[in-house]
Amino acid sequence: MKIVNPLYDYAFKYLMDNEQIAKKVLSIILNTKILQLHSKPQETTISESFLIEPDKNIKVTTIKMVRYDFKAIILTEEGEEQAALIELQKYDTPDPIVRFRQYLASNYLKEDTFIDARGNEQVRPLPIITIYILGFNLNGFETPAFKVLNQPFDLINNKIINVKSDFVNLLTHPSIILQAAYEGKGRGTTLERFLKIFHQKMRGEKSDYVIELDEGEEFEGDLKEIVDYLHRALANEELLRQLQLEDSTTKGIKDLKGNLEDALKREEEERLQKEEARTKLVQKMLKYGEIIEEIMQETGLTRKEIEEIKKKS
Repeated sequence: MKIVNPLYDYAFKYLMDNEQIAKKVLSIILNTKILQLHSKPQETTISESFLIEPDKNIKVTTIKMVRYDFKAIILTEEGEEQAALIELQKYDTPDPIVRFRQYLASNYLKEDTFIDARGNEQVRPLPIITIYILGFNLNGFETPAFKVLNQPFDLINNKIINVKSDFVNLLTHPSIILQAAYEGKGRGTTLERFLKIFHQKMRGEKSDYVIELDEGEEFEGDLKEIVDYLHRALANEELLRQLQLEDSTTKGIKDLKGNLEDALKREEEERLQKEEARTKLVQKMLKYGEIIEEIMQETGLTRKEIEEIKKKS
């Protein structure tokens, strides 16, 4: 079956803008039931710039649409209903730490209005659950998915404290980190099968924004509805145009960065070669008794630089 690749921003937006599908995605990731989703994801468009030639202040700017907030009522492991702010971010390349922290900080300042399970309106800070979908692998984590909990721990008696506390829950938060690019062996869980969708490749095609699932792969329940929804996107011509543009832009920037990195590497190699040749010249002149002032005039080096070469000779 062919589907659009949810690792692409426009395909992921298509997936998460459908409230019913978003509930199924979040239920799979959190391994719990989403009872209510009070608002559609609050998408944030980010403009990111990075230097490709620092000395010349040349920048490339990219646009990422990868941040979503959900106000939800979830069913906890204890079977209780809990209102929470679910913050979901997706990033395809390493080093997003500062951006993640800035966005998380803004959510800690919010008070949210929500309707509880009994239909009553409430306004207060909500516990935060963060989900990070990464298009790259973190060193040392040999798993496609792991959770970091905000569980209080007794440092004196060395044991977990099983106490519910708004103070703790509102000042700390659990995080789920998903490595969509991870391809190691697993247990075949629903979450693992969901993540496998992200790193499929379209056989015989140049583009990666339309992919083909492995033959014989069977999907059931919520996962089947998600896959079917991604399959139906192939009939959305506007979405396919957006994905094609995203694909060409991303690859163009990647090629540009690669070419510039190669050019900078060659420039550095030439600099090192010139430096080595100049060092050999200084060593030769010192060997033949040339005075430092003459060497400075001949090579353009400072007295200190020549003294350093002299020490190493």
